[in-house]
Amino acid sequence: MPLPHIHDLISETWNDYKKHWNPSLPISAWFLAGPAIFLILTLIAQFFPSFYSAAIVIGSAVNFVFLLWTTVRLSVWLLAKDQGKEPPKNEKQFAGAVLLSFFWIAILDSLATLGGFILFVLPGIWLLILFKFWPYAFLEDGRGGIQALAASATLVKGRWWQTFWRIIIPEFLFFVLFTAVMAVLASFVGVVAGGAKLDLLLNETTTLNPLIYGIRAALEGIGQLIFVPLIILLEVKIFHYLKSTRS
Repeated sequence: MPLPHIHDLISETWNDYKKHWNPSLPISAWFLAGPAIFLILTLIAQFFPSFYSAAIVIGSAVNFVFLLWTTVRLSVWLLAKDQGKEPPKNEKQFAGAVLLSFFWIAILDSLATLGGFILFVLPGIWLLILFKFWPYAFLEDGRGGIQALAASATLVKGRWWQTFWRIIIPEFLFFVLFTAVMAVLASFVGVVAGGAKLDLLLNETTTLNPLIYGIRAALEGIGQLIFVPLIILLEVKIFHYLKSTRS
């Protein structure tokens, strides 16, 4: 069976995003926790230069863990809401319990997709779409490891192009919006801090003071707070449409 039209999918996602924004905020606000810790560590490093490298390494690791944990929690919440169900009350504990398993499947997915890109670009893109929905098969259906990847592949099989365009076009539009918002935020911070700081924030190749890394992480945290729920909701909807229309 065909999937919904791209325009309808974007419209439905945007409307539900606005509806779920406030109720999901207690979860999505945790996207700011890792960047906040990262920023504090880089501020401390200003007074202890020998702590520079450690601040970046520790801050990056903490930021990644919080990002992963919050993404799992938000995915569980949105999977339930998209089906008109109440999210589990223990989603915080559940996310902590499955975090290592989630990370392990992410590694399997990355290795498979990377192998496809090494062989040639097209196999990598094909696998990227084929395995796109393993997080939701894992979190909603309890599929672990290779089974989660296989479940995603089964849903996409025979509808790869339909799925491809329904991922690429909306997420490209969301990315353009994300880039614009991040540029405005970086410009605002840079203007307040001074023109030189603006150049450092926008120039990814510059050798940086750790504090600039911390400020960037904080800005990215704000971007994640705004846009990650939108991306997850889009993918959850496609996942559920793939399941409901699987003949």
